[in-house]
Amino acid sequence: MPHAPPWTASRFAEHLRTLDRYAEKPSYALFLGAGCSISSDIPAAESLVRDRWLPRLHREKAPASDFGGWVDTEYPEHKEKGFGGCYRTVINDLFPHVADRQREIESLCDGKIPGFGYAVLSHLIADRERNFKVVLTTNFDDLMADALYVFTDTKPLVISHESLIHFDTPTTAKPLIVKVSGDLRFFPKNTEEEIKGLKRDMADRIKSLIADRTLVFIGYGGHDPGVNEMLTTIRRGEHSLPIYWISRSEPECGLREWLDEHEAIWVKSDEEKGFDKLALLIKEKFGIPDPDEKRFQKVFDQYADTLLALKESVDDIPEANPEGEELKAAVAQASKSIPEWMFLAWAAGKLKKSDPARADALYQEALSFNSEKAALLGDYAVFLHKVRLNYDRAEEFYQKALKADPNHAHHLGDYAAFLDDIRQDHNRAEEFYRKALNADPNHANILGKYAFFLANIRQDHDRAEELYQKALKADPSHTNNLGNYAVFLADIRRDYDRAEEFYQKALKADPNHANNLGNYAEFLLVIRDDEKGALAYAVRMEEAAKAGAEPTLLVASLLTHLLAPTTRTLAAIRGLLAKGVRNKTWSLATVVSWLRKNEAQGADFVEALIKVVNDRAPLDSLDAWPEWKKAR
Repeated sequence: MPHAPPWTASRFAEHLRTLDRYAEKPSYALFLGAGCSISSDIPAAESLVRDRWLPRLHREKAPASDFGGWVDTEYPEHKEKGFGGCYRTVINDLFPHVADRQREIESLCDGKIPGFGYAVLSHLIADRERNFKVVLTTNFDDLMADALYVFTDTKPLVISHESLIHFDTPTTAKPLIVKVSGDLRFFPKNTEEEIKGLKRDMADRIKSLIADRTLVFIGYGGHDPGVNEMLTTIRRGEHSLPIYWISRSEPECGLREWLDEHEAIWVKSDEEKGFDKLALLIKEKFGIPDPDEKRFQKVFDQYADTLLALKESVDDIPEANPEGEELKAAVAQASKSIPEWMFLAWAAGKLKKSDPARADALYQEALSFNSEKAALLGDYAVFLHKVRLNYDRAEEFYQKALKADPNHAHHLGDYAAFLDDIRQDHNRAEEFYRKALNADPNHANILGKYAFFLANIRQDHDRAEELYQKALKADPSHTNNLGNYAVFLADIRRDYDRAEEFYQKALKADPNHANNLGNYAEFLLVIRDDEKGALAYAVRMEEAAKAGAEPTLLVASLLTHLLAPTTRTLAAIRGLLAKGVRNKTWSLATVVSWLRKNEAQGADFVEALIKVVNDRAPLDSLDAWPEWKKAR
């Protein structure tokens, strides 16, 4: 270490980035000391002893004496080791009992949040393409684990006590944090006696963890005898990879000789906020993104959504229920925390089917409170698209929602479906399906919609099946995906047994899903030649569709009429058609083929009726048919 000038932090960050460009990236073990937590308002050992503990101890033991003289007399070693070197002795003198030491450490760490440096490290550690998967720390705080929870989707495995060391296997998905000196909740090791030696299992496992990893010390003073004893048993032949010592000064501790033997590189950090400044350089070199505040907003939105659902459930409790009044008072109090716009949007959602005009007014009132909320803009776009059928305004609000949050997977997927179904712009639809899956690769609903698109628009059946299977792995009970995959298996793969298996899974997941009931009825009729079974499911579809969209009810009534013709069902169809209801997507061509194959009576009239239902012929084209005249 003394044979070459120290590296700058900038050189170290650039060197890391250079190595990161190789196909086979190095693996790292980060050894974090107390210097990393200073910017999170947890004092380093030097200031903790000098400014907090020694003044307290002086007031207890010799308040009348001169403070400086007393310190020099009682703890003369501070002149050589610094106040940090007196940490073990002073904490034992001030807090002789282990429980008091634990309370003191807890008070120092409670309520602290990870700062800038930890945020940057969390992204490096969470990145599955990079190998920063092992963190060793002598710190009692939870800042490294908290940073991973707060700033990333990665949850680390934390070894907070030596008894857990045998569970320490890091993976690409689950990094490992080993708290060498214990955790603030499990009698942290502080005194000379407590830290003089690591248990053999812990020492052996740490040695094996760092054996094939580049070791990077950051903010560590090297004053832990047990850690030093363990490290100094690792000879040069047992660890031949680089070691970096990142500190504002050269190591003056029991590790110096060992570091020299291993030709460790000293990286000189800045005197003030050195950890954060190093992290800033790493952030710039690696292109690490800023924290996404929307990630935090989702937590509060989820809380509010859950509370609104709870309010709906509580509001439905009968007055006779003895707990009803208390629950309603409690939910009313809790609901005061929910923003006004969210209440209005929730109320609009409740009315969108029964009173669309009132729902529209409530959505607009909600937007007057918050016109930049992506969730609200996206919900209103879907309402305009699917309920109001106002496609130009729907597109306007889809675009506003995506401007507010360009990476909102759900809105990207909804807009893709809009472009596909309404605009028939298949190239842009595919572009937005892909954007949606980039934002959330395991979003079951979007995977299923894109699979349907690939199967029916692109005819890319192998890729479609791959996505159907991925969607069902993400959510095995997703009713739409189960039903659409059943149709795919029947119509494309001609695998009728598996198709029926998935129809049954879909209807088990939701016995009242009108589309799946209708598709299964059609399957039973055309493939299984089971008229009785088909009629039973067609009747169930008709009942289920009465609470849903009229185009689906039109097909349900038509299916029921084909299988059991009555003047009533035909009159219901006539009434819907007279209102302008049509269903362009449900062709029923296979049903017509089945009718003709079986020489069913009235097949010509059925085909003419289906053409009107599909909006391929005008309503008055049915006037010449006697059956139609009778249905007035």
